[in-house]
Amino acid sequence: MAAAIRKPLYLNSKAGLKVTLDGPSLVTRAPGEAPRRFPLERLSIVVVSSSVSVPLSALHGCACAGVPVEIVHGNGSACAYVLPAGRHEVRRQEMLECFSELEGACGLYENWRLSQERKAIISEARRLQVYVPDFRPARAAEVLERSVFPPARSRRVLALSLLTGFRSLLAGRVARALTAGGYPPDGLNDWICHVQLVQDFTAILAWGHWGAAAQLAEQAEEGIQPKGEAWRAYLVKQYEGFAAQDDQRAAVLVERFTGFLSKHWRRT
Repeated sequence: MAAAIRKPLYLNSKAGLKVTLDGPSLVTRAPGEAPRRFPLERLSIVVVSSSVSVPLSALHGCACAGVPVEIVHGNGSACAYVLPAGRHEVRRQEMLECFSELEGACGLYENWRLSQERKAIISEARRLQVYVPDFRPARAAEVLERSVFPPARSRRVLALSLLTGFRSLLAGRVARALTAGGYPPDGLNDWICHVQLVQDFTAILAWGHWGAAAQLAEQAEEGIQPKGEAWRAYLVKQYEGFAAQDDQRAAVLVERFTGFLSKHWRRT
């Protein structure tokens, strides 16, 4: 029997929304609505608006069930994460520590990061059939925006807002992939040289969203405004169309990172 597909749960700032943990499930209650039950075993991530009050017991229940929680600002940008411990956490922590003690560790990591971002830019440019002569991120972004975004200014603004929103949603999935790969939450921020692994990995993978943002901006209804709860709901709905693909890409990038660390770890 196939395992149930895990899906994200988004908790927005609906007036009077309350969240509780009841056994192996989260339960939400809103005025005038029947309670809704969400079994933790069916959740891939919980994304919570910062205006929603979530008790510690619910956060603890998510962590114990291996479900990461992302807390977002009103505009959809990431604020904080609650991450479960990884299965290979001790070994991964040792790898991070050993690498950080290497001479030139900052430069080694930066070179790896830049190589991964370059690969991501090349991959998206080829997929969109766009010639990018300069793979520096700012220059590549200029070429892609000029080449694939709709010509109308309002549509370009919408496409850029979609990119920003998708990037915020992607960050939670990157954090989950790192945790699933065994990297401890404490190692995700300020690892070496103030490196933020979630931020760096998200920036790399976000290059895969340019085509989707351009297409959706072209097809969007007139008058849609990139703000408020309606915009957040629209973002979430559109993102779910390729969220599973992002999960796969994040897992591959974490594997590459582990291979990069292992190569240097074996030398120490």
